[in-house]
Amino acid sequence: MKLTDKEQEAYEFIKRYIDTHGYSPTTREISHSIGFSTQRTGSKYMEKLKKKGYINYTAGLGRTITINKLPTP
Repeated sequence: MKLTDKEQEAYEFIKRYIDTHGYSPTTREISHSIGFSTQRTGSKYMEKLKKKGYINYTAGLGRTITINKLPTP
C-alpha cells in the first residue's frame, strides 16, 4: 500500500531513528518529528503504518517498533 506524505515522513523518521540509536522512537518523538504537538498523533501514524504492513509493534510497551521487510515491487 502506498503511504501519504506524512506517513512516509513518519516511516523514514522511525527507520533513521532505529538505525542511529539501535532502538525505536517513542510516539512523542514521532509526533514531534512530523510537526505535531500531541502524542496521540504519533500513535495514529504508527497504527496506519502497522495496518499497511510497514512496521510492527506491541501496543502498551515502549520502544517496540520494528521495521517489516517489504517485498520489492
